[in-house]
Amino acid sequence: MWNICLKRLSFMIFSRRTLATNKNSIMENVIERLSMNYKKELDQLKINENDSPIERIQYLKTILQTMKFREKILQDIDETQKLSNENHDDDISQMATDELVRLRTNLNSIDNEILDHVLPEALADKDDAEIEVAAGVGGQEAMLFAKELFQMYSNYANFRKWSFEIVEYDKTDIGGLRQGKAFINGLNVFKSLKYECGVHRVQRVPQTEKSGRIHTSTVMVAVLPQPKDIKIELPAKDLLAEPIRARGPGGQHVNKSESGCRLTHLPTGIVLERQDDRFFNLNKNIAIKAMKNKLYQMQYDEQQERLFRTRKQQIGSGNRNEKIRTYNIPQNRITDERLDENAHHVGEFLDGTHRLHSMIEQLKQQDRLQRLIELTNKSEN
Repeated sequence: MWNICLKRLSFMIFSRRTLATNKNSIMENVIERLSMNYKKELDQLKINENDSPIERIQYLKTILQTMKFREKILQDIDETQKLSNENHDDDISQMATDELVRLRTNLNSIDNEILDHVLPEALADKDDAEIEVAAGVGGQEAMLFAKELFQMYSNYANFRKWSFEIVEYDKTDIGGLRQGKAFINGLNVFKSLKYECGVHRVQRVPQTEKSGRIHTSTVMVAVLPQPKDIKIELPAKDLLAEPIRARGPGGQHVNKSESGCRLTHLPTGIVLERQDDRFFNLNKNIAIKAMKNKLYQMQYDEQQERLFRTRKQQIGSGNRNEKIRTYNIPQNRITDERLDENAHHVGEFLDGTHRLHSMIEQLKQQDRLQRLIELTNKSEN
């Protein structure tokens, strides 16, 4: 899972800080180039309008009208900015400032509308997801932070009104988490959570640290698409479900009843074990769902491998297996390596609500801008 996660990250790297710093100018340049291309195509289609596809003509007219409206907003922003700079009347200056906020909000909405029109749906964006959180470097401290991140994603699922089904939770004696997995179902789950894939680093003073030294620990997060309608059939003849004794500390039924399930997919020989529930049939259902996801993952990984090779030829190596985000607790700061600005209020961020959502939306918009650049370059070749 981790190798595929890192390969997916390499798809998203295209001079991230350059994109963040020069976002507006890049958007201007790309839309100008796209507009020229679309106008040229529309003119050609109009020459033989009777033989041209009506849907394409209508699409081009709609997107060009939206781009023209965007130009008008930019002109209004420029004029309002001049009014704000040149006028010394406090009331007029405040009105200009408020108008600039409104215009820039409208510009952002128009940009998103253009991106929605232009960009094709990315692979698996509408799928549900399986998320895996595992402690990395840092011993018990890493495991404690893994628990916090897992809870953050559970809270975020609740914030987005997604379902969050825990299928694996290997906790430590002091309440940390070695590894946890969950199925998350809802609207555009993978489209949002794919940006969380990678190494998360925390810097803080552990509770057990008497000298007050700051420790650095890491947690790995992997996200895999889980289609809403997995087109993989699992006939009963291909499955062998065997009861096994539940293992682990605690609970009267542990090691005394065969409530766990070992599921074997006979054609491939893949074996999965699930023992999270107290009843065999429920563990069997979880195992079957996990087996479907496993078989889908094999096909998805093969496709991603082909895409990765093609991408590598186009942009070079681009592999980034280092941290994607750092949570600095003493400085109350979150630094995402893919964004140009830091976020603050770590406690609220780890609550998994609006602050995490805001960062995911920034990453999503930046990724869309990158894809827009690539699409524009492709259309000109």
